[in-house]
Amino acid sequence: MNDEELRDRPRPLAAPASVEANDNLSSSQRVTALAMRARAAWSSQDKLGEQRAFTEMIAAMEGQLLVYARVRIGPNDVEDVVAEAFVKFLRQVRSDVRISNAASLLFTILRNLITDRHRRKERVDSVSDHELLSQQANRLAPVAGAEDEVISRIETNWLLAQVPEAERVVLYLRHVQDLSVEEVATRTGLSVDQVKKRTAEGIKHLKEVLHR
Repeated sequence: MNDEELRDRPRPLAAPASVEANDNLSSSQRVTALAMRARAAWSSQDKLGEQRAFTEMIAAMEGQLLVYARVRIGPNDVEDVVAEAFVKFLRQVRSDVRISNAASLLFTILRNLITDRHRRKERVDSVSDHELLSQQANRLAPVAGAEDEVISRIETNWLLAQVPEAERVVLYLRHVQDLSVEEVATRTGLSVDQVKKRTAEGIKHLKEVLHR
């Protein structure tokens, strides 16, 4: 709940909303009332009250959001995207945005986040292996003939630093110095098959990093 980005924003005016044991409220109405209660607590700087209301809202909606996400995105991303949806929703609660149906808004936020993730993945998958490595190589602006220095600089690059060193050296020789598989094998003492395997594994690691 300690979101520095939101801490100093002007607090919207909101009338307290009571949801205490009101059996006449539908599930959707209850979630909306909890959102309004969280907003009222935020407005009055009642951190504990805001946390309680938001915790109740998560308990009421998390299961439904998880089910929705599981059929639309990879299993490794489900919990993260649902958590991100709640964070974005909290920003809405702490703003002047009118919330008439909190449950519907949560699902809309979640759907948009899932769509964005799919679009990012499509962009990554559309980049060829050679283009992926060339983009990183261009950022490094290597100095010709200074292999040790360049490899050291590659290690400082956040993305390529995620690749194990043995794979990183092969990727550098293959796609930065543009050597053939046979030339890399001669330079490193590896077999041709080992060079191909390490190149493929290095590219796989790069794509995994980009998908996080």
